[in-house]
Amino acid sequence: MEIGYSSVLSRKLLISATLFLGEQIWYQRDQISPIATLASENSRSEIDLSIVDTVKPVSLSKPTTTDLQNVTTYQLFRYATPRDICMMFFGSIAAVANGSSMPLMTIVFSDVIQAFVTFTIVTSKGFSETAKNDLEDAVVDKVILFLILGGVVFVAAYFQMVLWMISGENQAKRLLLPLLATASGIMGKFLAASSKDGQDAYAKAGSIAEQALSGIRTVTAFGGQERELRRYVDKLQDAYIIGRKKAIITGSSLAFIFFTLFSTYALAFWYGGILIADGKANGGQVVNVFFSVLIGGAIFPFFSIIFSSILNSFSKTDVNELRRSSNLWALMFFILAVIAFIANFMQQYFFILSGEKLTKRLRSMTFEALLKQEIGFFDDENNGTGILTSRLATDATKVDGLTGTLMGSILQSITNLIVGLTIAFVYGWKLTLVILASTPAIIASGFLQMQALAGFSAKTASAYDKSSQIVQQSVSNIRTIASLTRENTFKHLYGVSLQNPHKIAVKGSMVSSIGFGLSNGLLFYVYALAFWYGSRLVGAQEYTTGNMMKVLFAVVFCAIAAGQASTFAPNTAKAKVSALSIFELLDRKSNIDPTQNEGKDRPTPVIAKRGLYYELVNKQMLNGNN
Repeated sequence: MEIGYSSVLSRKLLISATLFLGEQIWYQRDQISPIATLASENSRSEIDLSIVDTVKPVSLSKPTTTDLQNVTTYQLFRYATPRDICMMFFGSIAAVANGSSMPLMTIVFSDVIQAFVTFTIVTSKGFSETAKNDLEDAVVDKVILFLILGGVVFVAAYFQMVLWMISGENQAKRLLLPLLATASGIMGKFLAASSKDGQDAYAKAGSIAEQALSGIRTVTAFGGQERELRRYVDKLQDAYIIGRKKAIITGSSLAFIFFTLFSTYALAFWYGGILIADGKANGGQVVNVFFSVLIGGAIFPFFSIIFSSILNSFSKTDVNELRRSSNLWALMFFILAVIAFIANFMQQYFFILSGEKLTKRLRSMTFEALLKQEIGFFDDENNGTGILTSRLATDATKVDGLTGTLMGSILQSITNLIVGLTIAFVYGWKLTLVILASTPAIIASGFLQMQALAGFSAKTASAYDKSSQIVQQSVSNIRTIASLTRENTFKHLYGVSLQNPHKIAVKGSMVSSIGFGLSNGLLFYVYALAFWYGSRLVGAQEYTTGNMMKVLFAVVFCAIAAGQASTFAPNTAKAKVSALSIFELLDRKSNIDPTQNEGKDRPTPVIAKRGLYYELVNKQMLNGNN
């Protein structure tokens, strides 16, 4: 029994000494834990020897990355089960069906437009009741097709979203589980070099943060908060410089793309006018080709004015007048191409630049706030090194995902709504009000998707924080775990911790997919209603074909902008949760701020040495064992 007790005691002392020496060795040479790469968005770390210059560094070799290979796209799916493969297969079919809906819609669109063009040509010589009936019959037939397309798109969009999200969650769960099973190779995997300079810079900053937080007691004891903060900010500055270069490249690329698109539109209308004048095509066919190209590009509200003018050009019977009008609007599109080039460059450059600045500031402020917290703050299991480094790396990035280039897209969508509705009410308030009556359903579907994503994003973030904490503790103490042969225990704990976020993500994907399907499918019902009521107004001669098209395209483009706004929901939900996490930390007042000299006065001595004396007490020896 004595031998067993002595063995257990020796083992406990050995473990305590190992953990203590591990922390001291960390401070001597800033040894980087692999958790830095797990808890932050990076894949490269650095070893810094400058914190304690008086201590001789321990000779440790840095892992080489020359033998590392890039993972192919096919290898990303190696954790997929046959069930996941089936889900991805049917999800892909649904995605193809959903993506094909817009090109198919252009065919129906062109037929409807051709009906209006024919009506305009016939009635240009005088009103005809037969022409009115033909217009209404043609539009009703196409409205039925719009209704069918809307139902198909809803079903396809739902299954596209839910099948791919569930399959992705299943594979992500299996992808995380083998991390602890291969503990001997974790460090080499996590210290792999990144191929992107921006990720590399943030990786170095994340490494510094992980070092400081994992040894916060040592940093506080030596008063190294300011020095660690300077090192962290220096690495963020490197990432900001890289981000600024990225802003220039991205802005120039997108600006050139939009310039090319609008130049193509100009060429399409110029050549389309020639084809119609030569009798080789009709207005509906030209608009079909043009609209098919336009679906993939940007859509501005004042396009409705250009569209209606172009349709009027296609309905002209005089060949010379048709060519002159087509050339005019082709020139307008080329001018628009130049404007789009300048506007898109400025939008992308300045929003990316502002996003990089915001990311740098949020990261530095968050890290500074962490260094100012009292030691008791880090004793809380919810504030472990893995959780804090994970939040430090991801929260600022998620906020930037909303306030960076996405903010420009949101402002663009808002502008589309305001300008589009203004144009619509100016040219025809009746049709505008009828179409707007159906838009609340689109907005509600987008709101449903955003609320669902926001709800399960917060829950999964909290759940994954707990699993990352288990990984951080396991990797930081891998030698102790290996010596006690407890690898399977921590692997089991990690697997259990992944069950809850997986269930939350699956449930959330089903709810959010309903909103995604509705926001896509309801657009076709809006088209159906707009064309049906518009044909009634044109047939009753309350609207001209040109004014009806101005209103129709203006409101439809607003509906498209509203549908696109629903795609911002995932980033909006994540940014909201991350922003609340950042503000909660920044607003927290530390009970003891180690960076400030102010504090309570030192208490006066209350114990004094007065009349004390020592006395050696003789005790009876018990068989010489005392």
